[in-house]
Amino acid sequence: MHNKYSLFLTFVISIISLPSLASEETLVTLENGKVVKLNPDFTWQYVVDINSIKKDQASTSVAIEQKQSPTIVTNPKSQWLSLNDVTQKNDVNVKLLSTQWENGRLGLIFELASQSPDNYVTIDLAVSLFSDSGELLKEDHINVWQATFRLPDSYLRKGQVRESRIFWFSGINKEQWTKQLININIEKMESRG
Repeated sequence: MHNKYSLFLTFVISIISLPSLASEETLVTLENGKVVKLNPDFTWQYVVDINSIKKDQASTSVAIEQKQSPTIVTNPKSQWLSLNDVTQKNDVNVKLLSTQWENGRLGLIFELASQSPDNYVTIDLAVSLFSDSGELLKEDHINVWQATFRLPDSYLRKGQVRESRIFWFSGINKEQWTKQLININIEKMESRG
């Protein structure tokens, strides 16, 4: 099954690279019902239909998995919420590693993995947290990796996997964040030779 998805996504991405479609946002619904957004820079991320979240909360019935053929939607309406707990740029992956709660605050820890020949000293993330109903709870910009000046051992180097410190977010209701809806994107990266 995984090979089918990979082959299908490769096909769709090659279609998107055509100049007439490159500027359009494209959503693909996979056989398992998950929806992904294909970006013009050949990256992708999961998306959630806000209307379906609201329906799920109102309904207590059990959903039955149905076989569907993948569908493609270009220029979708704003009812779709982009979600990803993994982001990648310049051969550096950042993903949400774990969460914890302390004194009413939400703590997020990220994992950084590099396959880049560059040695990174600074990596900044944009983090958006959404309630279980899809409403934006918090948006912040964090410095997820900061090396120590003139200490090369603290740089993020090729082949390394590092863990960030804990980033604390106040004002998040634990009961409203049970689905852990999050979107992260690398905004800025600085490297040293």
